[in-house]
Amino acid sequence: MEENNKVQYLSWQVPEYESKERNRRWYIMASVLLVIFLFFCFFDISHFKPVFLGVNSNFIFALILILSSIIMIINDGQESALVEFKIGPEGINIGKKFHDYDELRHFSIIYKPNIEVKHL
Repeated sequence: MEENNKVQYLSWQVPEYESKERNRRWYIMASVLLVIFLFFCFFDISHFKPVFLGVNSNFIFALILILSSIIMIINDGQESALVEFKIGPEGINIGKKFHDYDELRHFSIIYKPNIEVKHL
């Protein structure tokens, strides 16, 4: 509990998103799938022989695959930021944004520490 000018706030911090731990096997499988998808962007299998599609290749799909891979690699290397929640008499602060209670349709706090239930 935090006090600002004799107003009490209930505050806590949570990660912005839940980060998944991915092992080397996951990255190997994702890389293999990426190579297979990129292969089929530029080649077709005709009579069990790869045929280059040339102008008919799917360049946009290849670009989407490459950009998605780059974004995923960049995001996996970063820690999720901590977001501070504050509940006060006037409303709720989520990070730097304030939400008045009048703006909220549904709001409840379920706190039952005996059975490990903590929901907002």
